[in-house]
Amino acid sequence: MSNQRKKTRLNRTFRRILLVLTITAGTTLAPAFANATAVPSGVDVVKQSKIRISVTSDRSNETRNAVLRCQPAGGSHRHAKEACVQLEAADGNLASVQAQQVNAPCTMELDPVTVTAVGRWHGSVVSFEQTYSNSCVLSVQTGAVFDI
Repeated sequence: MSNQRKKTRLNRTFRRILLVLTITAGTTLAPAFANATAVPSGVDVVKQSKIRISVTSDRSNETRNAVLRCQPAGGSHRHAKEACVQLEAADGNLASVQAQQVNAPCTMELDPVTVTAVGRWHGSVVSFEQTYSNSCVLSVQTGAVFDI
């Protein structure tokens, strides 16, 4: 077989492989683009915030999860508006979140709960993990943010 024929055959094979890869990439990426959500008009994309929150009982190893969205408030968090207001007051710093009833009484029962929060606040990455002695202390210290 001549060099020219080998080159032509190699070019055809290469084109077929490239075509298969292109089709595969298109069918793989199409569902991802189809599931993309549009940003509502009038919403500043940079200010949008989405934080995944989990609360785990260390004793029972039971975990509750929620997604908190702010700007506008929503997600699966049951107190999204209140939690967003608290985070806004703390400038998104989860370690600085303060509940409104800071001096409420709690029992001294040791039933640890660990909270984690990971996501974006106004475009910046946020990450937080803390263990509280019990759910009452968690509620008193963090208010609505981890009340999922």
